[in-house]
Amino acid sequence: MLSAALLSVLITAQPTKFQELKFELPTSWKLKASPQVAPSDFLTSTWNAPGDKELHITHWAGFPKHDGGAMVIARQWDLFAAGQKTRLIETSFFQGQKSKVLVLFLVRGKGRYRIHTRNVSRRSVLSLASTLAFESVPTPPAER
Repeated sequence: MLSAALLSVLITAQPTKFQELKFELPTSWKLKASPQVAPSDFLTSTWNAPGDKELHITHWAGFPKHDGGAMVIARQWDLFAAGQKTRLIETSFFQGQKSKVLVLFLVRGKGRYRIHTRNVSRRSVLSLASTLAFESVPTPPAER
């Protein structure tokens, strides 16, 4: 049975997509920045919601060329998202700066996804994580 909080999120949620990653966001979240068009080894988008809430999703087509800076794990929880086992990590230091964020990492083929939030509760991030899914890639017809 769905919790009342999750049910209210799903009722007011909007289907959202970034690269191959699909997810549901409450309608109060608005896209702030679209993926870069300049050549880069990654694409990123940012969504904002009232209360200074931020959601950042970054995609690398391969292994990231740069680590983005030091990260210190304060706490972490195992979870299952987008069909894979991962961890939700709470940081005390993120991208080389003292910063509390919730972050999780996903792998799709050779690509990597990083999803991190600021000023978002763990419960809300877990609700978001429960909606994460990768688009299925069509299988090419068998050769004859």
